[in-house]
Amino acid sequence: MAGSKSIITSILATKLPPPECTKFLEWSNGVSNEEFDDGLSMFFKIEDVQDAIGDYAIEQIQEIESHCNIKISAVISVDGSTYKYRQ
Repeated sequence: MAGSKSIITSILATKLPPPECTKFLEWSNGVSNEEFDDGLSMFFKIEDVQDAIGDYAIEQIQEIESHCNIKISAVISVDGSTYKYRQ
């Protein structure tokens, strides 16, 4: 998926303190997509990745709600972890 590495990088970078964030960003920019997938465990536990992606999905739903003046309810499943919004 084009751009998914950069999206995931930007989501996860916010979860790290500044020195580790810089190291993570430099690493991410220098590796292939496959190396990125294989190497995420150097920086994060799988649960942290799942939580960050679940949080990001909810933030995006909230932004859509705000801009469109609508209410959305959703159940988001990220590799076995479930995140509920307005459920």
